[in-house]
Parts: sequence; C-alpha cells; structure tokens
Amino acid sequence: MVVDAPAVLREKFGLRSCAGLDGCEGRPTLFRSRALSDATADDVAALKALGIETVYDLRKETERVANPEPAIVCEAFDVRTCPVDLQDDAARTQETKSRHVKAAYGKPGDRMLFLYGVMADHQAAVRDIVAAILSDGKPALVHCANGKDRVGVVCASAQLVCGVPGEAVMADYLLTNECNAEMNKRDLAHYAGLMPPDAVEVLAAMFEAREEYLKVFVDSVEARFGSFNEWIDARL
Repeated sequence: MVVDAPAVLREKFGLRSCAGLDGCEGRPTLFRSRALSDATADDVAALKALGIETVYDLRKETERVANPEPAIVCEAFDVRTCPVDLQDDAARTQETKSRHVKAAYGKPGDRMLFLYGVMADHQAAVRDIVAAILSDGKPALVHCANGKDRVGVVCASAQLVCGVPGEAVMADYLLTNECNAEMNKRDLAHYAGLMPPDAVEVLAAMFEAREEYLKVFVDSVEARFGSFNEWIDARL
C-alpha cells in the first residue's frame, strides 16, 4: 500500500510518505516534510486525514523560536521536539548570506559532506529518534526546516532498519530535489543578485540532496556497527 499525500500538502510542505514505510508487514507509517510553520486549519485536517498522530520536529531551539509550529498543529498532534543540530558554527546563517560563502564553506559539496559526517559522529541522537518512531508504532510525520538533511538521515535510517533496499532508500532521499525544486530555484535566484557565481554554486550544492552526502552517514554507521539492525540494537 502506498499512501499518497494530497497535492496541496506536497507543494506547500514537500510532504510525502517514506518509501517502504507504509504500515504493512509490521513496518511503521512514516511521512516527511519541511517545517509546518505556515500550516492552516485545512492543512491540519488534511494531515489528520492521513492518519498522522505524532510529529517529530528535528529543528533546534533557535529555529523553533523563529518559526514556531502553529498552536493548531500542537493541539492536533503529539509534537515531539528532537533537535538534530547540524549548525555547529554559530555564524553559519550569517555566513550563508555572505558574499564570502565560498571562503567559509570551500568547494561545492564540501560543507554538506562535513555536516553529514557531523551527524555520523552524533548518530546516537539519530538512533534515539528512529527507535522512538519504530517503537511507538503510530503513523508519524518527521520534519526539520527544509526536509532534506536531518529528515533525510532519520528517514533513511528508519527505512534501512526496516529492511527497505538501499537503492530504494537512496532514490527516496534524492526525491527531495524534486520536492524542493521551486523553493531552491527561488532562493538561488535571490542569492544570485547578492553573490558572485562561484558562491551561488556553493549554495546550490548545499540546497541539493546528493548521493555522496547520504553515503557519508550510511557508510559510517555500517563501518562501525556492521548493519543498521545492529546499530539500532546497540541502543538496548
């Protein structure tokens, strides 16, 4: 069974179901999205119609304060804040807006390879979230700000623990590029008026989901634990 998200939710939040996690054969039903900060009552009703009961918010405190979940979201769902902080540098946001972004982040893709390595170093926090999703058994939605990196790692980990083939997991992760295409196009057009082309190229690589990014996390976990099943069992 494939659970399709309504087009309005897909367009507004990048909402979609995670491949292979559709509630069948003992697997959980899991959805993923960008932040729900702009959710309306109609959006909440549509989310409820999908059966979603729990929302995992992976954003850190400063992100939640700047763009909080509306009260209607908190009232309708069991919202659990589980921050996965990629922004190890307090100046990251300002650097992203700077003309000197290339000097700060290196060649296109370097920054994201580093950040997926950070998540690999802190894989226990990701594991706790995945374990909660799997043990709860209720249809859930997991989101961060843009629904790409933190959500990508959590959802991919849940899929791999549940036996979803690696090729399907990677394809599902890369689908984020399609879901975020309009947002990325708009944002890059904005930055193109503020930065030189080589800096925009660095940002474009940061906005994308790339196979080599997720591989950093997956390869690190498998090298350390052998498999994602052993990884999740190591929590016990």
